[in-house]
Amino acid sequence: MTAFVDAECSQLMDSLTTFSLPGTPAKDYADFKSRIETFFDDYGTLARWPCKPPELSPPQCARFGWTCANESMLVCVACKEYLDCEVPSSLGRKLHKECLSRLESSLEGAHKPCCPWKTAPCPKSYTVMQPVLRKDALSQLRERLETLVAISSALPVLNTDKIYSLLSPEDILKIGKLVDKDRGAETQRADLLLAITGWQAGAGSGKMKLVTCEYCFRKVVTSFYKSAPISESRDEVTISQDKGACSPGHGTKRKREEVDAFKHDVEKIISSWREVVKHPTVQKTATS
Repeated sequence: MTAFVDAECSQLMDSLTTFSLPGTPAKDYADFKSRIETFFDDYGTLARWPCKPPELSPPQCARFGWTCANESMLVCVACKEYLDCEVPSSLGRKLHKECLSRLESSLEGAHKPCCPWKTAPCPKSYTVMQPVLRKDALSQLRERLETLVAISSALPVLNTDKIYSLLSPEDILKIGKLVDKDRGAETQRADLLLAITGWQAGAGSGKMKLVTCEYCFRKVVTSFYKSAPISESRDEVTISQDKGACSPGHGTKRKREEVDAFKHDVEKIISSWREVVKHPTVQKTATS
């Protein structure tokens, strides 16, 4: 038994030559976030990690050195051990609860004997947002706002009810003047409100524009929330209606063209989604 453990440890130490052991807190936190990112697809959804309870959330798994290998399968960044986290839906309530409890324990215990993540997980404080100094918060807000200004024409009109329940218009006005002296008084501009609530512009392909959150890794396509143009005055509407009466089908044709263009954009986005491929074989599972 001792010889087996020694062999396992020797093999693990060889694998650690390519693994960066914990270093500075900043680097540790960056590595922690990079592990969380493996659980999300290109659009910031948990399609690779569906229907998991809080005990198996991406931050909780990442604390113990796990990354998402594919749907319901974890792999350790150090010892390369696999952990199957699929819970059969046919289990009764009691068995389901016991299974989740064992999987939660396996996040720590399923590593190989000498794996550092068994005894040195990331601190729990990594799973919550850390307090930020005022000057750093303003600097980060300016950076997010700069990215959003570049795509401001693609941003939708926002419903401010939820935002105003968190911050008053006066607070938003003060923040706006601190980060943008020229347009800080425009408290309902979409780019400022999105930046205040943690969003920034993401890297989209072609005409597709994204906003992303660096904490929850959510990505949202702005065209899904595009507002209808309201530039026409009442007189213009009356004139267009008169023209429509003189040329039957004109308004219907225009609407059909808009619908076809929107359907084309949606089909293009859907076709770019990657299909989740399951791991060919379950290599190892947790032991009770």
